[in-house]
Amino acid sequence: GGNLNQISRVKLIHKLARTEQPTSVPVTHMFRPNIPTTTSCLVLLKNMFNREYETEPGWDSELRDDVKSEC
Repeated sequence: GGNLNQISRVKLIHKLARTEQPTSVPVTHMFRPNIPTTTSCLVLLKNMFNREYETEPGWDSELRDDVKSEC
C-alpha cells in the first residue's frame, strides 16, 4: 500500500480494468481534504520494544536514554 492521490488512483483503476489509460487526467477536479493542522511539541513512539524479548536488566532505562539522545 501507499498513499494514492487522485491521479495515481485513476491510473491504477484503469490498469486494473485493463482499459486504455487516458493521455491526461484533468487536474481541475483535485480534492484536498480540509485537515486542520496544529503544531505540537509531542511525539508518540509506538512499537519500540517487545517485552517478551527484553530480558536484560535496565533495558527500559537504556531505551529512554537512546530516545532522549536522538531528540
